[in-house]
Parts: sequence; C-alpha cells; structure tokens
Amino acid sequence: MSIVTKQGDGGKTRLFTGEEVSKGDLRIEACGALDELVSAIGFASALSIDQLVKGDLRREQEALLRLGTILSSKSQQDKVLLGDGDVARVEERIAFYESRVELGKGFVIPGKTASSAAIHLARCIARRMERRIVALLDSGGWVPHSALIYSNRISDLLFLMAVYEEEGGVVLAISTAGSDEEATSIARRLVEEGLASCVNIAKGVRSIYRWKGDVEDSSENLLFIKAKARDLDVLKARLKELHSYECPELIVLGVSGGLEDYLRWVMGSGDGN
Repeated sequence: MSIVTKQGDGGKTRLFTGEEVSKGDLRIEACGALDELVSAIGFASALSIDQLVKGDLRREQEALLRLGTILSSKSQQDKVLLGDGDVARVEERIAFYESRVELGKGFVIPGKTASSAAIHLARCIARRMERRIVALLDSGGWVPHSALIYSNRISDLLFLMAVYEEEGGVVLAISTAGSDEEATSIARRLVEEGLASCVNIAKGVRSIYRWKGDVEDSSENLLFIKAKARDLDVLKARLKELHSYECPELIVLGVSGGLEDYLRWVMGSGDGN
C-alpha cells in the first residue's frame, strides 16, 4: 500500500477520530509543531553520546506521541494519555539537571557543541508547540490542563539539558600505549592539561592483531580516560601528538547510571562537593 493517498490534495486532512478539517486548522498546527519537536529531539539524541541525556530525550519523545494522540482528536475521551504523572516526571528531571548545572545571569548563546545546539533548537520548537496549543484553547478548542502544563514544562527541561550538554557530558575514553613509561607520560600530560580528570592504567594487556598482513602478538597498556565530551576533539589531537603510534586508537563510551554521578564528581575538585 502506497503512502500517497491523494486525499489531502484539496488542503484537507482527517483527525485521529475521523473528522475532516483544513490543514490550516489550529489543531493541525499544534500537531505539526509537535511532530517537528519529536523529530528535533530525535536528532539531538542521535548527536549526544551521554546515555543519561539520550534516555531522558527518548522518554519525552514517547510522552509527546501520547500528547499527539490527544491533539489529533476533538473528543474528550481517553484524555488521560498524558496526565499529572508526566508533569511530575518532567519536574523531577528539571530538578535533577538544575542540581548539576551552573546557570549564569546572561543569555545563553547556543552552539558550544552540536548536541547542545540541537537540544536548544528542540527547545525553541517546544515553545512554538506550546503557543499553538494556547491558540487552540483561545479559539475554543479543548486540551486537558495537564497537557498544557506539560507543554510549558518540556521547554524548561530541554533548556537545562542543553546547558548540561554544553558543560560537557562525561565520557570514558579507552586507548592504548606501548610501554609503561609512555602510558604514564600520556596519562600525566592529559591530567595536567585538564583534558582528563583521571586516567587509569592497566598494564600488560595482551593484544593480538593484524598488522601489514601478519598476525602480531604483543603486550600493551590500556588507558581508561575520564573526560568531558566537549573536550573529545582536543583530546584526540593531543593523544596523537603524545603517542608513539602513528594512529592511536580511541574508543569512546557514553556514561549512564551510577557511574555518571561518580565521574562527574571526579571531574570536579575531588572533594565530593
């Protein structure tokens, strides 16, 4: 079955409950803004390497799809698809991110990282979605109050998540070094230069690999580098300068769960505050 139905060629479309309306209808405008927001959040999630951020973005995408079902219907039935529990969840996540970022008094100019800029863009679309919902209500349309509150809170959450990303999501980068001396030297330089908060060295790890057609067997040292995502490009360049290998490997892992809080503590002063 083709997605081309030609039924909308006259500028009309149908709501979820079957009513035919103009594509310029305020309810359709609200649905369209929501659709843009879901896609923008997906784009931001694809750019982020912070598993905590990705998980929160995914949960709000799912909540927005439920809100979309509400907006695409004139009926007041099944309006509990998005309720007070969703508002409470968003407010809890707002409190979480507020406790982990420092907000200045001036305006925030997006663009420090691709992922944070994408979240800021999603925030702007969230504001537009809220305006469309308010316009729908002002025209006599009906939307549950919890959905209106949610549409206001989601932009606040996205703003804090964008700032969180700007400050640098925490990552664990893994590399190798040939000798004990080289591993120690690289680790010290990265920490001294502020590109890593901590580097763990695992000595004598056996590596079997193919090099110029031959299978090699050697002993290497693993470097476990705790760093901020925003420093990755500089970290990669510096690692190449410090390394004896022509092209040192670097595996980057996003962080989630309890390890996220631990690494953020390590990235700080180390006093636990």
